[in-house]
Amino acid sequence: MRSVLVLLVLAAASCRPRPDRPNVVLIVVDTLRADSLGAWGNPRGLTPFIDRWSDDGTRFANAYAASSWTSPSVASILTSRYPTQHKVTSFSAHLADDETTLADVLGREGWATGAFSANVMLNQQIADAGFDDFRTYWTWSAGSKLPAAPVIRKSLGWVDAVRRETPERPVFLYYQFMEPHAPYQPPEPYRTRFAGPEPPPERLDLVHMRFLLGRGEPLTIAESLQLLNGGGDIPRWFATWRLKNDVTRPDLAYARSLYDGEVAAIDAELRRLFVALDARGILRHAIVVVTADHGEEFGEHGLFTHGTGLYREVIHVPLAIVADGIRHGVQTQAVSLVDVAPTVLDLAGVPPEPTFEGRSLVPLAVDGDRSVDVVSELPETGSGGVPMHTQAVIRDGIAVLMLTRGKATVTGQEVYDLRTDPGESAAPSPALWARGMPLMVSLQRFSTAIAARARDAAPTVQPSDRTRDKLRALGYVN
Repeated sequence: MRSVLVLLVLAAASCRPRPDRPNVVLIVVDTLRADSLGAWGNPRGLTPFIDRWSDDGTRFANAYAASSWTSPSVASILTSRYPTQHKVTSFSAHLADDETTLADVLGREGWATGAFSANVMLNQQIADAGFDDFRTYWTWSAGSKLPAAPVIRKSLGWVDAVRRETPERPVFLYYQFMEPHAPYQPPEPYRTRFAGPEPPPERLDLVHMRFLLGRGEPLTIAESLQLLNGGGDIPRWFATWRLKNDVTRPDLAYARSLYDGEVAAIDAELRRLFVALDARGILRHAIVVVTADHGEEFGEHGLFTHGTGLYREVIHVPLAIVADGIRHGVQTQAVSLVDVAPTVLDLAGVPPEPTFEGRSLVPLAVDGDRSVDVVSELPETGSGGVPMHTQAVIRDGIAVLMLTRGKATVTGQEVYDLRTDPGESAAPSPALWARGMPLMVSLQRFSTAIAARARDAAPTVQPSDRTRDKLRALGYVN
């Protein structure tokens, strides 16, 4: 009888999560450029909280998203797989149920998992993703988006409920905040502090600028393509929201200042979130990751917003990790957001997931590691948004962008030295072309390798009329 009791006690103990398992908090700030943070070189003082907080861990100065718009990028963060593998590459694609996500792995290891998003796209395309609870919130006000505060309140209610039911159970919290995403509508005092109380008079009646500034009815990407490109088919791999000459530098500067106000606003909200989580004991010995799904364009290379190319302004994102076992400092090697999930598992003491393509960044953050190719992809959407398949690879400061038709025939290449030309604006020299050639070969081999581990297709989902209205309000194709 005694032996039976011992066995029952041991079995019960094995079912309980180990008390040393850390909570995990993964924060994705939608549309947050790396160069908008002070710790990444911005002089305007937009992000004092993130800057100070990231001093306690590792800042990855050269982190790159797997794609340049939300759905494929977030799917890559959660699955540690590339867009051409998980196939969430169009506005109707849905993450397949049999894709293994970070939430799947942590959930089966005993974590309570909750996702809280202000981006309606995630409700449409990434919903569930292995989470116990996946909640998407949005406002139905025309031309507006949901601020962080109500999302935070809802998430704290979920945390409190989990703690009441299972006080010792570790939690995995995923957040997607929308402040820097267009339309740019920073609250006070950030609007006045960074953009001024009144807009300048220069041509703010432009249809596209009205969308960016939250004025009037926005355009879909397809409508913007017609307007901004004369209505014809665009045989270029990056030109969907191309600028016309009548958009002036003051227009762009004002839009960027409003964007800056949004960045400052989300920094303040993150400070409040961290205070609330800390008061609940969630941040004690936790793994905390702050990053973005992609950046934003303000006229660089003649482009607006995001999801139209793979230039640095839309794939270079902030990445900071604070956790026990990771050193304090700045890491300058190029890394990918597909590395986030393997890194979290490593820090949490969970065995690696075989389907994950990324690598753990713990060895890199602790004592340095070998440089690897970092790849981003922008597959054609099939909905009028991106007409061609694009890939970019970065190695040792050299960036190569390649365009293919049908993912096979290479029709264009660009090569840049990011150390001397971070804006990717200079024409390459013969010597730079010679350095880029091995990367082109490597990228083609990489594409073949990941294709062998790709899904045949992703399931599709059609948005409801209500969701369609909200997608239109955010400028998405619907």
